[in-house]
Amino acid sequence: VGMKSQEVAVGTKAKIDLQMAEETVGIEEVVAIGYGSVKKSDLTGTVANVKTEKTMDIPNTNVIQSLQGQVAGLNVTTSSRPGEDPTFSIRGINSLSAGNKPLIVVDGIIYNGTLNDFNANDIESIDVLKDASASAVYGLRSSNGVIIVTTKMGKSEKPIINFNSFCGVSNPTYLIPILDGPGYLKKILDFRSAVGLESDPAKIDNYLSVSEDENYKNGRTINWYDKILKNGITQNYSLNVSGKSNKTNYYLSGTYYKQEGVVDNDHYKRLTLKANFSNKITDWYTISLKTAFSSMNYSGVPAGLYYGLSPYGTYWEDEAKGTYKKYPMDDPYFTHPLWNTLIDNKDMRTSLLGTVSSELNVPFIKGLKTF
Repeated sequence: VGMKSQEVAVGTKAKIDLQMAEETVGIEEVVAIGYGSVKKSDLTGTVANVKTEKTMDIPNTNVIQSLQGQVAGLNVTTSSRPGEDPTFSIRGINSLSAGNKPLIVVDGIIYNGTLNDFNANDIESIDVLKDASASAVYGLRSSNGVIIVTTKMGKSEKPIINFNSFCGVSNPTYLIPILDGPGYLKKILDFRSAVGLESDPAKIDNYLSVSEDENYKNGRTINWYDKILKNGITQNYSLNVSGKSNKTNYYLSGTYYKQEGVVDNDHYKRLTLKANFSNKITDWYTISLKTAFSSMNYSGVPAGLYYGLSPYGTYWEDEAKGTYKKYPMDDPYFTHPLWNTLIDNKDMRTSLLGTVSSELNVPFIKGLKTF
């Protein structure tokens, strides 16, 4: 909030009359600092500001991912599991036993959940408070820094409808080489020779399990990577409607996100709904309502990956019935990689954030506001 700059040609005028006009500062010129907002030119603390407009064209799967490379001192470690929260810290690790997670503030309210609950397209800007001045507002909880999230509101009197979607494919970048049939047989002979046991290639069938020996004699081998790994598909669909009038401001959005991992039965689904309303009841009283709902589905147990599995192992117990052989090598230490995918695992998580606020401009005291 400030006044417009004006230029008037003096010429031959002996007297110049100017009328001050208020200027609405754009979001790109202000920074949230916990107890209000200030212009960047008036800011003395260490604050980084990120506008989501710069990252909207990037297919970000979560809010933290959109901050990578945008904020100096913000360390982000991503996970290969679909939907798993990235770990992040500001100014490095500050404690060995306590938490190092920064404090999250959403629309002025401390949020105890994760930023994974929000759709990146619903966020207007993110301010990262990195220095000790944050403790003046949030106390000891801000010792690891503060991330202040400001969600979107309507900007145009004409309703604006936006639809955004993207689709991507992921696959393993590097796989540890596994032994084929001849390589596996050589490993067994080398091991037996190293420990002083008989290692006669002519008696190799004596060194194999019953299942391995049967598959070896019938020339059947299996590549476990082909059975476990696949291309992971990522999909995101987002729709939002926003607008404003002289007295009302609104923003509504809904997003569906689905991510599949490269390992079989490893997937994640998320549905987020966002509704922001603001109404100016009188010239001096405004009331606002901001809600956010998210439903996340982590159900299912991903396939295991054991590098010691034999290429002569047995995949099916009964292929006609689709029954896996629990111990492909007849060894209880090596369970079928897809055995755990049969577990009926339900992991559903929901979160709901709702805030109601009001702003009162005291009519008889100019400039005095209460919230």
